[in-house]
Amino acid sequence: MKLLKLTFFVSTLAIFSCSKENLSEEEFNSAELRLPIGDSTPLIPQPIEIYDDYYDQEVDYVRTVSDIDGDGKNDIVGFGREDVLASLSDGMKFGSDRVWYAGYTDGWNNEDHVRVVKDVNGDGKSDIVGFGRKDVLVSLSNGNSFGTATVWNTGFAEGWRNQDHQQDYIRTIADVNGDGKSDIIGFGRENVLVSLSDGYRFGVPRVWNSGFIDGWNNEDHVRVVADVNGDGKADIVGFGNNSVLVSLSDGTRFGTPRTWTSGFTSGWRDQDHQQDYIRTIADVNGDGKSDIIGFGRENVLVALSDGYRFGAPRVWNSGFVTNWNNEDHVRIVSDVNGDGRADIIGFGNKDVLVSLSNGSSFGTARKWNSGFTEGWRP
Repeated sequence: MKLLKLTFFVSTLAIFSCSKENLSEEEFNSAELRLPIGDSTPLIPQPIEIYDDYYDQEVDYVRTVSDIDGDGKNDIVGFGREDVLASLSDGMKFGSDRVWYAGYTDGWNNEDHVRVVKDVNGDGKSDIVGFGRKDVLVSLSNGNSFGTATVWNTGFAEGWRNQDHQQDYIRTIADVNGDGKSDIIGFGRENVLVSLSDGYRFGVPRVWNSGFIDGWNNEDHVRVVADVNGDGKADIVGFGNNSVLVSLSDGTRFGTPRTWTSGFTSGWRDQDHQQDYIRTIADVNGDGKSDIIGFGRENVLVALSDGYRFGAPRVWNSGFVTNWNNEDHVRIVSDVNGDGRADIIGFGNKDVLVSLSNGSSFGTARKWNSGFTEGWRP
């Protein structure tokens, strides 16, 4: 069997969940985990690399969380064997899964094709963006289903995905000019390129920055695009070897990178890091500025953004750690109850668990769904 290495961004799309042994809510909430901090390694909301000895479900089945019906509560979207399934949040649970689209599955896989769910036309409902072999395809959400896929761009495909693609060229989606429509950001061979959405297509790629390229790679350095200063425009957050660097967007380009923290470094990224410690970015206290969330050895740590830097890490939860790992369980941070504060969503062995944020900590984990687990991740 061929050994595959798959790389994903925790902030952009979810990784998968496995069925080896059940994690009950009691086990989940009493779990402990030890996290080393304060050294000189990179603090990284790392692209998560999953190693598997068989291609089947891991290559095929993506699960992510995004608001697809426009009610302000993020929902589960799963790219299954034959269909794209959605499970809507009502603020207290995820409902039964339902078919929203019959594409982006057959012939698509995580090694060759990126599939993201983001609002690209500014109507408040997240859409499917699929980076195919030759084109970027978009299926708009109408609140009840995803529409027919149409070509929005012919770039960011050939040359961006090759044998070394996942080590070299990142493509992600975020609103970088503050118009409410998510855009393509590509970390290319020499520059950071941006292709703006006008609600109908992605425009011609333009150079927005020449950093975060030379000496950076996906195996060692994560580069995420999220609004960290609360101006409505997504910025580059790069987890380097010694510091977390931020390059703010002014709506037309990304500025000079500045150090925002030197924490989340030692022990977070090492040979086994990607199997143990996830770092991601989301607004967990509802102030409009995205924060760092780290799933450490013993606790879930949060470093809040004040718009100029990330503060000292603080313990927000002691679950989602012991018996949880990136190979078997996905952990996402996203607002699922519509209060403006991002919550933890954990795809366990048998259940989807949610730990709501109150702005200063994550609460007790509760079961919100029993799907999207067994059979999605072998």
